[in-house]
Amino acid sequence: MKGRCLLVLLIVFTTFFHKTMSAQENMAKQKIIAQKIARQKIALIDTTGREAEIYRPLIDLAQSVGFKTTYIPLDEIMDVPSRQLALEKYDGVMFIFGNEFFAGLRYSSVTHKVLELLKHYAKLPNKLVGLILPALRVDKSMNVVSAFAPVFDTLGVSTPRGQLVFPDLSESGFSVFNNSGVQKTLDAFFYTANTFLTSPLEMRPLNYHTTLNMPHDGVSFYNEAIDQLLEASNIFLSVLPVKQNCSPVVKATLPYGLYWFNPLRNNHIFITNTTLASFSGISESFHVCPTSFDIRREMHSMMQQMLWELKILVKNKDLLQSGSKFRKNILLDQCPPLPASLATVGDINTPVDQENSSGIKKIAWLELVIFDDLEYDLTKVSQTDMIQDKRKRAKKQDLLVDYILKSGLDTLWISLTPNIFYSPIARCGSKVTGKKSAKELQFLDGLSRFTEKLQTRSQELQLDIPKIMVGFELATNLYAPNLPQLYAIDLYGNTYPDLPAPLDRSFWNNEIKLSLGLFLKEWARDEISHGLKIAGVVFDFEMYCRKRTGTFSTTMGFDNYSFQKFLSQKFLGQKNIQQNMGQNFASNTNMQQRQAQLSIHDRVTYLMQNTLSKAYFRFLEQEAESIGKDMGQFFAQKIPDCAVMCYMPSVLINWVYKGLCKGLNTYASPLHLLTFNAEFKTHQDWFKKNKIIANHASVLLLSKVQTPEDYGWVDTTLNHHHGVWLNRFSRFVEDKTRDWTSVEQPQIPELLYMSFLEHIADIK
Repeated sequence: MKGRCLLVLLIVFTTFFHKTMSAQENMAKQKIIAQKIARQKIALIDTTGREAEIYRPLIDLAQSVGFKTTYIPLDEIMDVPSRQLALEKYDGVMFIFGNEFFAGLRYSSVTHKVLELLKHYAKLPNKLVGLILPALRVDKSMNVVSAFAPVFDTLGVSTPRGQLVFPDLSESGFSVFNNSGVQKTLDAFFYTANTFLTSPLEMRPLNYHTTLNMPHDGVSFYNEAIDQLLEASNIFLSVLPVKQNCSPVVKATLPYGLYWFNPLRNNHIFITNTTLASFSGISESFHVCPTSFDIRREMHSMMQQMLWELKILVKNKDLLQSGSKFRKNILLDQCPPLPASLATVGDINTPVDQENSSGIKKIAWLELVIFDDLEYDLTKVSQTDMIQDKRKRAKKQDLLVDYILKSGLDTLWISLTPNIFYSPIARCGSKVTGKKSAKELQFLDGLSRFTEKLQTRSQELQLDIPKIMVGFELATNLYAPNLPQLYAIDLYGNTYPDLPAPLDRSFWNNEIKLSLGLFLKEWARDEISHGLKIAGVVFDFEMYCRKRTGTFSTTMGFDNYSFQKFLSQKFLGQKNIQQNMGQNFASNTNMQQRQAQLSIHDRVTYLMQNTLSKAYFRFLEQEAESIGKDMGQFFAQKIPDCAVMCYMPSVLINWVYKGLCKGLNTYASPLHLLTFNAEFKTHQDWFKKNKIIANHASVLLLSKVQTPEDYGWVDTTLNHHHGVWLNRFSRFVEDKTRDWTSVEQPQIPELLYMSFLEHIADIK
């Protein structure tokens, strides 16, 4: 009887206990869910630019997991006093750094202000401190965290300058809260951070197509040492995402971020890089963005999972103390669905090219080198070999003309580059007034040969001749001794001696307007054009063979010429400039002397102290727009119904390109953008917002065509874009090589060339 009573009591107690525990677990679970859903305010501090659109996917993903995100652009950082920025009101702040920032560490007022903001914020407990650092392609054995020491030092740590130490975490009684444990934790953090930063996405195995690259192997982030560190749950360190529920192709690209709890400040550190922060944004990288929208969505899902887990850890970092339990919970956890803006990328009801009524859809970029007459050294080449080579070249010329006409192309972008012959600093121009150089004569003879063959063959085949566009390469003449006298300078004090100052009108006038005008005079001769018409102009905005960068950046435009022009417009007269610039400048009556006194840092400091940074960037964009209008008007006067194309590596939207495009758009609508972007439709709202009417053509590298099944690349590209441009069409008649040009060479057998071109012709 007593046994029965005890048994009943035991059953009752056990039931009560389980119900109580179950209720407590449910309450705990509900509490965690509530914490995860609760909105947390974070700020993105952008030291590189002023356009949130660059980071739109990241912002949308952050919003979807409960991070209420505020984007703070560069000009606001410069103009708004630190107290008014009030970063302490945010639960987290992520600082976006570019290479220019670190190059200006010593003197830049902007750099000093940002580092002070970071230093102050990084002292606050329980905050999330995000460091979005430049992606570097370096050897994994290098200590790159030391290059970012001014940033890491603000976390209250001493960044190691020498060889990084791999910590021994096997010591019994190890704790991050004693001196020995703290140092080992720091060693683990820096070792892992360095490994992450030296193995950016660009260097990992990318087993998928991008618009530039074929699927290829790379270097994995993971190795035995990293695996050992990540198993040490008592150091509050984890790569993200932990839950990697994805295909092997995407898994090879992971991780996307690094989380560490900083015991010295009792706050949370998150590290990623600029490639991931801008992944699949409007200026997407052709090195890492997949052409497959399924893979792209999967990578977005992993980025979202990373942010979801980060949000959980910020609320409860103690989960990492039981690493296996944390990982198990994460595996069972459910991240929100992708935001619609990203879930629908690549899903189209109407192919984009059907919106295109411009008549410019199937574009080929080519050169005419094959039409040039070569000079033969008869001491090294026999007469017979010379004759055979000329016949071979003539056959290739005829073949290329046939390929052009039979492929149904509507537009030819030809790299004629008139400025290389007709600019005042033309590399291949004549040094004697009124006399043509040997290279110009060779160019004109080759051009004449091309137009004659194209005209004759089109009549024989009764096929239309594509529109002919004159291609310009902007920096083709900018080599010593003709480097620009007025060169680009950015607000961090970095100089770019082989890039022109963006607002230097003499550059645009000489390299584009003057050169085009002189070229069109030659084209007007029937023996050169054979009656063919020029349909428009192509700006190749990628400036090749430059030492530091081949494109203009947001931070440029701080040369003295542009700054003084801003002051002249702002204060309308020299007297007001003297009054507003202070006594140091008022004492000088000579304007050139005053300009010489204004260092780059004086200019930036002046703008910041007078809250004129936003106004200055507005001025820069308006001036760029004015230059664009001036060129657009010139083109319209010289070329009836002139079409204007702009080639960029990706869709660039900083003040230089935005201003130029808006100005050109005044006289050429739509403006035709040619880039390596695999996605455009989701960015069309940005163009509408900025009142730019643009069509977009995406690239097709001929190396993508390896079998007849690959002909579909053309159709797929046209479904997602207004047009497709073939890079580079003249490779069809060139000999195969194994150098960098191989990415532009068709990989199908020559016997299949015509079937591929007929496939293009069949697309209406």
